[in-house]
This record gives sequence, C-alpha cells and structure tokens, in this order.
Amino acid sequence: MALIQKIRKNSWILIIFIGLALFAFLLMDMGGGQPNLGDQFTLGKVNGKVVDNREFQQAQQTLYRNQPNEFSAKKDLWDYFLQKSLLQDEAKQLGLGVGELEMESMLYGPEYSPFIRRQFSNPSTGQLDVNQLNSIKAGIDAGDLPKEQEQQWNFLAKFAEEERVQAKVIGMMGKGLYTPSWLVEDNYMDENTTMTAEYVKIPYSEISASGISVTDNDIKAYINQHQAEYTRAEEERVAEYIVFEVSPTSADSAALRSELDTIKSRWSVTDNDSSFALINRGIFNQVYIKEDQLDPEISAALTTADAGTTFGPYYKNGYYKLTKLIDKKVLADSVRYRHILLSVNPNDANSIAAADARADSLIGVLEAGAERFDTLAARFSGDQTASTGGDMGYVASVPWSPDINNLILYRAERGKYYKSFSRFGIHVVEVTGEKMGARDMGYKIASIARIIIPSQNTQEAVFRKANDFLFDNRDIEKMRASAKELGMTVSTSKPKGINDYTFGPLGESQTSRKLVKDLFDEDLKVGEVNAEIGDYSDPTNYYRKYCIVSALKEIRSPGLASVENVRSEVEPILLNRAKAESAKAEIAAMGLEAAANKYGSTVLTQDNISFGSSIIPVIGEEPAVAAALSQLNNGETTVVGGNNAIYYLKLNEKQAAVPATNIPQLRSTANQAAQSLIPNAVIQAMRDGAEVEDKRSVFF
Repeated sequence: MALIQKIRKNSWILIIFIGLALFAFLLMDMGGGQPNLGDQFTLGKVNGKVVDNREFQQAQQTLYRNQPNEFSAKKDLWDYFLQKSLLQDEAKQLGLGVGELEMESMLYGPEYSPFIRRQFSNPSTGQLDVNQLNSIKAGIDAGDLPKEQEQQWNFLAKFAEEERVQAKVIGMMGKGLYTPSWLVEDNYMDENTTMTAEYVKIPYSEISASGISVTDNDIKAYINQHQAEYTRAEEERVAEYIVFEVSPTSADSAALRSELDTIKSRWSVTDNDSSFALINRGIFNQVYIKEDQLDPEISAALTTADAGTTFGPYYKNGYYKLTKLIDKKVLADSVRYRHILLSVNPNDANSIAAADARADSLIGVLEAGAERFDTLAARFSGDQTASTGGDMGYVASVPWSPDINNLILYRAERGKYYKSFSRFGIHVVEVTGEKMGARDMGYKIASIARIIIPSQNTQEAVFRKANDFLFDNRDIEKMRASAKELGMTVSTSKPKGINDYTFGPLGESQTSRKLVKDLFDEDLKVGEVNAEIGDYSDPTNYYRKYCIVSALKEIRSPGLASVENVRSEVEPILLNRAKAESAKAEIAAMGLEAAANKYGSTVLTQDNISFGSSIIPVIGEEPAVAAALSQLNNGETTVVGGNNAIYYLKLNEKQAAVPATNIPQLRSTANQAAQSLIPNAVIQAMRDGAEVEDKRSVFF
C-alpha cells in the first residue's frame, strides 16, 4: 500500500524505485542473498516468552478448521495463547500440573476434559463419541495409529492438559472469595424490595438547549471521572469512508428475465422435469405441499392450473423465479405406517454402510414375499415397536424425522416398501392406512430461481467510478466536498486497533482486514486518502458488492482519551444532563398530569421496580430511576435525568422484602456469581501488568 500511495502522489518515483530495486538486487547477490530469518516465526512475546506462529497455525487448523469467521477465530486463539503464557508461571510457582492418571481420565474417561468433550461430541446430539476415543486409545496402545492422526491427537491432548492447568489456577483464586453475611443480606433486600411508581417520560428533545453550553473543561472532567472507560491500551485510528454499492441495473434485470424466459420455453416441452430442474440449478420437490405453502405470487393461478403448467418469471425476495406444477392430489389427514429401525453410529461410516445394505436386503425379501413385515421387525428393529410388528399407528406428522414425514404423508403408496432416514438410523417403511378428512389438495412443484445480481459490466462500471473518484480526491477535505456534490454519504468508522478485522458494512472479511491494516501504514498521513480501493465481494453469490474509498481521519494515542477524540460521544451526554438540571425545578412544580400535558406524554404506572436491578420492566435500563425511587417515601415525587429521557417520578408504594432466612444458600449463589467473573478479571489484570509484544498484524 505504501508503494501505491507514493506512486499516486508522484509518478516519477516509480523510476527511483526501479533503480533502488536493481541496486538492492546487486547488493544481495554480493552478500550471498541470505535474508535475516531471526524472527520469521515469532507471532508475539509475553513476558519474554515466544508465541510461535507455527504452533499457532497448527492450532488454528486443528481447532478451527471449519470456522467460517477466520479472524475472530484467530483472535480467540491469540487470547488463549496469551492466557496460557500468563498462567504458566503462576501454575509453576504453585506446583500445579496434571498427573499421569489424571491425564488418562481426562482423555479416555471417566472424567473427560471439557476440551475433549467439545472436540469429540456429535454436533447434532451433543453426545460425546466415546467409541471414537476408545478407538484412538486402542490404536495408540497397539502402535498402529496413523502417524498424522497420532500427531493430531498429541496436539489435542496437550491443549487439554494446558486447559486443565489453567482451570486449576483460576479455581484456586475463586476459592479465596467469600461474601460476608451483611453483604448477602443487603443484596437480598435490594433485589427483593419492590416499588410501584407513577411516572412521566419526557424526551430530552422536548427540552430547549438555549443558553446551555458544554465546554472543553466539562468534557475533560467527565473523562477524568470515567478513566477506565476512556483509557486506551493501544493506538487507535479512525477513518472516514464512502461506499460505492454495486446494485443491479434495469438492463441486468431484463437480461435475467430473458434468460428465464428461454429456460421456460424449453422446460414446457421437456419429458423429464426433475432432471431439467436440477441441471438448471433448480429444485424438484418430491413431496406434495398445501396451498398455504405455495408462493402467494402464483398460488391463485396454480391451484386452478393443469399439471405441466409453468409460471413466471415472477419476482420473489430478490430472485426471478419459475415454478412448474408437476402434479396435484387430495392429501390424507393422517396415515398409519410401520417400520423396521436399523440403528447406526452416526460417526462410523462402516456402521452406516452396513445398515444401508441390510435395509436394501430386507426390502428385497419383503418385495419377494419371502417374509412377513412383522416377523422381520421383531427380528431386526432396534426400538420398542419390534414387539408390535413395527406398527407406529396413525400420525399427522413425524417431527423427529422430516425424511420419514415427507415420505409417508406425500410420496409413499400403500403396499410398497421404502428406505428412509432419521437421527436414530435407517428405516424400512410401509404405509398401511390413510384417513381422509378435510381433503386438502396437495401440489407437487419444481422451481428454478436466479438471484438478481449485477452483471460483470455493471460491477466494472462501479469500480471505475470509485477509482476515478479516488484519483480526483487525494485528501479528506476534497473527498468530503466531492461526496457532497454527488449526494453521497461520508461515514466515520469506529476507532480501530491494528488487529481489528471489521470495517463499515463489510463485517468480518479479508477486505475489512486490508482496510484496517492500510490505516496503520506508516506512509498514510492524517487527512490523506488511502491509495487502494476496498474491493469487497459478496461471500455467498461471488460478485463485487462494495467499493470503498477511505481516508485517515485521526490517530488516537494510547492512554487517556483527549477531549477532541471523544467530543462527539460525550457532548450529547453532558448536554442532556444540563437539560435535566435546568428543567428539574419547572417540571417538579407542575405535577404529573400537567407535565404530561405540556410535553405530549401520559402518566404511566409501573410495578416490580427493584433497586437491585438496573433493568426496569417497560422503562428499560435506567439505574438512576431505580436509585431515585429507592430514596423516596410513599407519595413523594422527584425529577431525574436518565439515560434516555427525563423522568418525573412519584413513589406510590414500597414493599419491603421479608428478611432472608437462607443466608448460606444466598452466600453460595453470591460466591458463584463472583467466581464467574474471576477468569476475565484476573487475566485482564495480568495482561495489564505483562510485557506483551504483539506481531499479529505482520502475519495476518
């Protein structure tokens, strides 16, 4: 980015760079061409201990292989390595570790490590796959576990051990917490003493700001009062940016409709609807659906049409769509069926293959008439219906298996045998009866849809427009002025740290990461426009969706924030506070009804208000309201400035809680709540006191 930045400013610099490159090449050749590889694997250091990028990458590939959010996964993993480094010294000083027998129990049971449970649980059922762990153990004991699998297992075992050691350190800290009885009783009374109040909510916008000003000293005082909130651990940078969104044109839309018209004409004469739909990236629905499940755009016409009729193209949720009526028939209200359940281990391919082959064999036996269904069910079925010949009775739906549900209600014919699937295994199924009541009509349809996206020409045209804008506007003031002329919005990013990975509307993405890294380029000065466009592609439909032109607005140094940095955030808060103070006396003198009438509000009543909770039913998060009410006696009023409005309050009734009798139980609950805060609090405190060298931005 730095090179492009300079070339954008001075085209002649290209010649100098070429010359320097040739000179450097000659020097490298004279010196043997060996670069300095000293720190090429150092991702960071924690109190002098290296975080090795090779180990980090191995952990990411093993633990986050299917993680769609690459950068948040890297952040989580960095936090883990950082925490591990911080707690290792503590564990060593405390003499904490994991013994051989404990390790055996963690990996193979019965006291499985939470880490191992997370890695080896079935994502559908949440059940730990004990068989897989036993298979790994058997392979290790026999010495015939494949080398790659053994390396991966050793890596997971190491992580499990490290997690257990960290849990022990944190656990020891938690055991040191104690909640005294007086605090337990105070908290109990705060949480269980309830209040009922009348109130008038007056939006801050209803109060004039005339004569009210917020000075720099006011903002500085507020920052000093909230230092924890406004102290930055690292440098942050803020961008201003313009989004060139790529949207389909009318020509793009017309071309897509024309494409579907061509497909429609071919579909109308095809002999194989299912193959045609699938070849054209469509859906052939094997089940019959009811009228209320049809697209409302065509349902009225489709219900009176003959089988074979094709509808469309019509617009549906960003798509142009074709729908063909394949067949229609009257649906049964409920059906009776029986089954033979062949249980499987969902994580064992051999188990699934064996059950599938047996299902085919049983269907062959039944179709040949060699055995009765109930006889085979009694012999092979893996559930309690084996004793009743597999009979499942009459059902209107099968919620535990969509596949069986669609089969028996919409596709199956009486007297025929089918193979179906559920989370319990593979089923041999036969429908034995139907009940016809409402006689609802069912429709079998096939659909072909195309999302309406910009054409390649449209995408390139928007990119050229963004590129021309970038070329003509090299500083932030010109960018703002040109955007105003074009009627475009200039947005301001949230403050970004060097390792952030989100930007504007892009979410977590490679483009976001690139834009953030560019903000920290040493050649990009405050007020300059980034020399490269943020070129973002839609991750689902793979077309250029946004082109972003960005500029560096400001640099915020580590430490306590400056007045200018937080003015836009703090000034409205202080302005609202000043409005509340200036209007309090006048509002309080009116009375509730008069205040409601003046400010276009109403007098409302709210009960179950508790000082122990900052969240008030209906009102929301207004701790100042709960605190003010707790200081009133019945019938008294007050005016308070809240987070979202000014509140005129009247306490109607305060119902004191009955003194607590179960202090030990309440203390245990309070201790657990405090202990849950320890991991984050302790790690953060240790991080604040540690020497952390973070080089992640060099690697990714």
